[in-house]
Amino acid sequence: MELKLKTIAKFLVPAICMGVAVFGCRSARVNATDEALSTPPAPPPDTPPSAAEIAQETFFKSLHSHVNVMRFSSDSKKMITAGAITREGRGIDKKLRVWDVREARDIWRLPTAPAVPEYTEIMPDFKTIFTWGNDGYNQIDIHSFHFGDKIEVRNGNKTYIGLSPNEKLFAVGATRHVYFIDAKTLKTIRVYEHGGQGTNVFWGPQSKTLVMEAWGGKPQAIDVATAKQIHYPRWFYRVRGSDAFAFSPDGNFIAKAKDHTVEIWETPTATSAGKKLNTFTTKIDLVRVMQFSPDGKTLAVGGSSKTETPVQFITLSQMRK
Repeated sequence: MELKLKTIAKFLVPAICMGVAVFGCRSARVNATDEALSTPPAPPPDTPPSAAEIAQETFFKSLHSHVNVMRFSSDSKKMITAGAITREGRGIDKKLRVWDVREARDIWRLPTAPAVPEYTEIMPDFKTIFTWGNDGYNQIDIHSFHFGDKIEVRNGNKTYIGLSPNEKLFAVGATRHVYFIDAKTLKTIRVYEHGGQGTNVFWGPQSKTLVMEAWGGKPQAIDVATAKQIHYPRWFYRVRGSDAFAFSPDGNFIAKAKDHTVEIWETPTATSAGKKLNTFTTKIDLVRVMQFSPDGKTLAVGGSSKTETPVQFITLSQMRK
């Protein structure tokens, strides 16, 4: 395919990414409770970080063989990752993990593990996920494992789902159609017909455009307000051929990845092609997903590795040369 993206990158308000698995026991490192997830850690000091702190990159070595999905909390202090951990002699662990971003450590493993992480969306409330099953996306409480409402999908067969940057719409890519679904009511409000088999979906900045790619077909750009095909937006040419990409919450910056390399660019506009700000070589064999934190100060990069899959964090200061 011309666009080889493994998962959608989504920012919170950033655009974010897709797929999940179902959960299990908590980490033995911390005697965590549900209250710990909702109680934010102590705020950072008012004094600015030192040059050494800014320059330092924080790594999570999460044991995931693959990291397919990630989601920052609304305060940018925690993150959930989903994927598959290969444990020698003990099979595959697909439980979600919660991370303390500031302290660079996992808090616990949640008691839910979606069967197919690629076909999952972690919600910004940090309480629920939508994961594929039985011809639709099931809403699941990640703490109690109770099932809620369901997004019914015709012509499904493991479709891709993506939450818009403004958190108002789901885009569900299915065979022959892309469904735009109200994130509160879970009702379909618009449908785009493309005629292909299966569809991956990628949100643009400000939730105004969507790029979809049917299996074996060419990407198509869609105007979200009308569900009509449009010419490729200028930013599409910047990310075309990348393995993952993500927009900053304000839409001014775009991160794109190829193999283990991440580039930070200004987002192209009608009057400017945008310039490259920096290039990073990660410790990840193949970057699968990226996401900016809601405050725009951190870029999280996740993927796969032959031995371990780190989640690397790049600070805003590092993004600029």
